[in-house]
Amino acid sequence: MVVKKYRDLNGLPDSYLQLFQQAGQEWYDNSLTWFQNFAQTALDEGEQVCIYGVESDNGSHEALAALATRCRSSKGILRPAWLSSLSNFYTITLHRW
Repeated sequence: MVVKKYRDLNGLPDSYLQLFQQAGQEWYDNSLTWFQNFAQTALDEGEQVCIYGVESDNGSHEALAALATRCRSSKGILRPAWLSSLSNFYTITLHRW
């Protein structure tokens, strides 16, 4: 397995689009549309979308998992870099374990 980082929801490889489509069928706030809307309307100034993906390393580069986050780069000692979930209090998914 290989971990990759993507900085844009709109430029994801097709296997990630399929992954988000499957996840969105379980619950709407797992869909690509939800994350795109969130990124367009709810990010604070200076925040970026960061998608951390786990891909197969067998040559197919198939997306196995994706973690949608928002991040901010470091702006010096007093403003450290940080990483947070791409979610808010409206994100209500309850997972079955």
